[in-house]
Amino acid sequence: FFDDDDGKDSYQSFISNFKSSNWRIEDNDKWIKILSVKGYPVQIFANKPEYDIYAQPEIFQHFADEGIEPAIIVHRGHSFYVDYTMKGISKTTKVVFLGSCGSYHNITKVLELSPQAHIISSKQTGTARVNDPLIKQMSEDLRASKSIDWPEFWKRLGNKIGTGGVFSDY
Repeated sequence: FFDDDDGKDSYQSFISNFKSSNWRIEDNDKWIKILSVKGYPVQIFANKPEYDIYAQPEIFQHFADEGIEPAIIVHRGHSFYVDYTMKGISKTTKVVFLGSCGSYHNITKVLELSPQAHIISSKQTGTARVNDPLIKQMSEDLRASKSIDWPEFWKRLGNKIGTGGVFSDY
C-alpha cells in the first residue's frame, strides 16, 4: 500500500476484510501481521501506507529472521512501485498477484523470479473492487484448508462481484 489517497483507501478496505473472529491483526509499527485464529494457520503481512517502500525491507528482513518464505506475494497500488514488491518473490513463491494497473507487463519478470508461480494480474485498471474480494476469498480458502481450483475460484469470485467490467480485465 502506498502513501496516496488510493493507497490509504485501499488499505482501510483491505483491513476491513479481516475484522472478524477468524482473524487477529497485530500492529508492528510500520506494518501489520494478520493471523488466522481458526482453521489452517495463515499469516498475512502488509505495510501501512504511510511507510510504503520503507516498510517492505523490514518485512523482508522479518521473513529472513523467521525463516519465512512467502507462498503468495501481492502488489497493490500503482504499477510504478511494483519493483519494490517483486523483491519479495523467490523461486518458492506459488502465487503472485499484481493488482495494479497494467500489471500484466510484469509477467515475464515474475516468471524469471519464480518459473512455477501462478500469476494474477490486470490487463487494464487494478481496482479494490476486484482486489479486495479476491484477496479475501483466497485468504478464507487457505484458512479453511481448501485447495485452490482456479476455474472454480474465478467462477465463485465472478458470482460475487460480477463477471463484466474491470473483473474481465484480470
